[in-house]
Amino acid sequence: ANTRFYIMCSLYDLSPPGVPGELVIAGKGLARGYWNLLEETNKRFVSDPFYSGERMYLTGDLVKWTEDGELIYLGRKDHQVNIRGFRIELSEIEAQLLELNSVKEAVVTTVKDASEQDALAAYVITAEETTDLKESLKRTLPDYMVPSWIIKLDQLPMTANGKVDLKALPAPDMEANQTAYEAPRDEVETLLCGIWEDVLGVSQVGIHDHFFFLGGDSIKGIQMASRLTQAGWKLDMKLLFQYPTIAELRPYIEEADQLTADQSPVEGEVMLTPIQRWFFERTFTDQHHWNLSMMLHAPNGFDLLMTEQVMQKLLSHHDALRMVYRQEDGSILQYNQRELTEPIAV
Repeated sequence: ANTRFYIMCSLYDLSPPGVPGELVIAGKGLARGYWNLLEETNKRFVSDPFYSGERMYLTGDLVKWTEDGELIYLGRKDHQVNIRGFRIELSEIEAQLLELNSVKEAVVTTVKDASEQDALAAYVITAEETTDLKESLKRTLPDYMVPSWIIKLDQLPMTANGKVDLKALPAPDMEANQTAYEAPRDEVETLLCGIWEDVLGVSQVGIHDHFFFLGGDSIKGIQMASRLTQAGWKLDMKLLFQYPTIAELRPYIEEADQLTADQSPVEGEVMLTPIQRWFFERTFTDQHHWNLSMMLHAPNGFDLLMTEQVMQKLLSHHDALRMVYRQEDGSILQYNQRELTEPIAV
């Protein structure tokens, strides 16, 4: 009846049966927009790529077709988030929380941690300790889906429409998961406490504080291990998951081997890698167009001399940036030039 429904994985691509996508509505019955909300109207009511001059409405609902043409509702698109490269359905975490007998209500959302990165926070109505809830979630969810903070509330704030008011939820206390402070006992524990404070964005870390309860994750664990290495110590990352406090971790931290890499200039012929051989064997047209670029803008312009000095340092340090290619006897040879002149064209 003059109405069309699409399931779209992007604004221009339809989802095949079985593949989730956003439910989009088009046709003569479409509303003009949101009352007095121009920005929201422009975001939701967009041009229909299949019917010139018409519009369609992005519902925000995630659905999929079955092979029989039945429409299955999966949840809300705005309830799907990306945390450190992982796509996460917040409703899945909420469902696992509600599976716990002690949890009466739960909502999960994203917050900014101390380093301004997106992190997960759960708000629950429960009588159970939040540390116990987190341990329970670890048995059913992967590490990246366990909220960094679980906050107990007497009741969830609601909007006039009866939905949870996410904007009214209190910001998590970044240091709420800390235990009673106990000072480091030696040089390495002192070093670790300082690194954890920087990486996790908390003011004071004791040797019994739990790395992951303070908002840590695998990415921050890598940052921590990298700083430890720079200070002359090494740590097997998997041990952090087994021993997440400094007191537990200390016996497994070893002094790093002091290796000095050869920093002399690299030059001369370099063998092609398998993917490079594959590329040159295909003899693509305009091979020099196969590159990635990014436009950088500075409001006050660039200091050309300083920019050129920076580029020269990068070229000197990263050998791969000085690679050049020549065709000789029907083959492509790869050379590493000792230096490149005039890296900036004006």
